[in-house]
Amino acid sequence: MNWWAALLVFVAMVLSDIAYARYTIDAVARRAHWASMWAAAIIAMSGVVVMGYTQDKRLLFFAVAGAYVGTFLAVRRKP
Repeated sequence: MNWWAALLVFVAMVLSDIAYARYTIDAVARRAHWASMWAAAIIAMSGVVVMGYTQDKRLLFFAVAGAYVGTFLAVRRKP
């Protein structure tokens, strides 16, 4: 397994989940520009993740772990 790819998938998923939390906050607050920017970031980072684990199915584990960590960090952070 390529450990650099595993790290990239993990970090991209952490950032994607943080972006998803920010997207939700901005969409609920009706801040269209910022919600749209976060949506674009989600697609870009999720694309990196999907390309990673379609090349090596073992990287799915790192995507799942990154999703957990990203959501945990986003929710624990006080606004």
